[in-house]
Amino acid sequence: MQGARRSLPPLTAQKVETSSRIMGGVGSAVAEVVVGEKPVPMKLVGVPDVYSTLGPADELWARYGLNSSSLIGTVKDFLKKIK
Repeated sequence: MQGARRSLPPLTAQKVETSSRIMGGVGSAVAEVVVGEKPVPMKLVGVPDVYSTLGPADELWARYGLNSSSLIGTVKDFLKKIK
């Protein structure tokens, strides 16, 4: 909690291999705690609530925006929006 108050807003990302969804995932748990104490902008990144496809992990990471280059872009865009 102190990190959310003093630094950058939380950003959560979940692994594709575990079929982690944005809804009901770790990001939702973090949001519940943060919003109860001190609401801050948040960005939840993960597999959307859709039927996902099967394939190699690196292809799934790219498809759902969870590879390193996509995550860097997501973080940059998020930081621009909250400034």
